[in-house]
Amino acid sequence: VSIVGEVSALHAEVANEHDALSGAIKVTVPHTLGLLYLTDVFHEFCQMHPDVRLQVDFSDSQVDLVEQGFDLALRIADLQDSSLYAKQIVAMQHILCASPDYLATRGTPTTIDALREHDFLEYEYRHQNRLVFIDPQGRRQAVMAQTKYRANNGPFLNELAIRGEGITCLPSFIVYDAIQSGKLVTLLEDHDFAKVYLYAVYPSARFLTKRCRALIGFVAEKLGDAPCW
Repeated sequence: VSIVGEVSALHAEVANEHDALSGAIKVTVPHTLGLLYLTDVFHEFCQMHPDVRLQVDFSDSQVDLVEQGFDLALRIADLQDSSLYAKQIVAMQHILCASPDYLATRGTPTTIDALREHDFLEYEYRHQNRLVFIDPQGRRQAVMAQTKYRANNGPFLNELAIRGEGITCLPSFIVYDAIQSGKLVTLLEDHDFAKVYLYAVYPSARFLTKRCRALIGFVAEKLGDAPCW
């Protein structure tokens, strides 16, 4: 039954290959990235294709695409799930940072070991109290930080960092404004974190419709190789 349904969808898609895009797309996106940067992208896409209907789920949790009926997901991850197909959209850089006031009071850590003496603002889903760095020689080094706040919302932690509550490690798309304005200062700049990427992910068991392919391509085009952050 599943195969017959997929073949029927494929025939319909091919028959309408040159028609305007139409139909529903159910997509799940990261909460903060979606609110800050995908609102305009989705709006423009639907303006170009008025017969497309988007159902958008904002969540930082990993969801089962097949079980919950999603056509695709945008995920920030080191993707390892071989049951899914994925298109890499853009690299996502994480930055260790704190406010000038916090550093003036507590001192600026210049080594990984020094982080143990500082308050840390942890992003809950990534369990970042165990920070894994890549040092200038390319070696992986880890340190357990002392968590003062743990939350599942990046902008909340960004605001706490600006107010001097501690050191945090967040994606650059969340903290870059505060860094540019001097409200936050980057730390251990000669160290890096393992690369993660924004992916468009979809189930291998389902035919990817033309409208989904178009949306993936449009998101990739708009975010591009050098997004504003």
